[in-house]
Amino acid sequence: MNLPFVIWILQSFIVRVPIQLEEAARMDGANPFQAFFMVVLPLIKPGLAAAAIFTFCVAGNEFLLGNALADRNSRTVPVTKVNSLTEYDIDWGAIMATGMLLAIPPVIFTFVASRQIITGMTVGAVKG
Repeated sequence: MNLPFVIWILQSFIVRVPIQLEEAARMDGANPFQAFFMVVLPLIKPGLAAAAIFTFCVAGNEFLLGNALADRNSRTVPVTKVNSLTEYDIDWGAIMATGMLLAIPPVIFTFVASRQIITGMTVGAVKG
């Protein structure tokens, strides 16, 4: 479901890679796959990090798909949060615990990929 947005993000990073780098790799004897994996892929790492964080956050918060496909024993965190609300009671402990559970993985992933994210944000900022 997130694929169109991820393609749109990555397309802008791939377009910025000079074609001369790929041509130089081809002249050095690399096939198209080697040129992509050894030249283009390292240059678009910031875009991959940004797309991965976006996809991770949005896929983790997908309520409708999780509600439709999950059974009672295997629920996603957003479905568990909504099921903590009843007509007569609100289980605040379960809501807060699942909220923390939902917030921790993106924060950890962002700290791990922070260098790539910062590089990705500053790629087009100032040229000179």
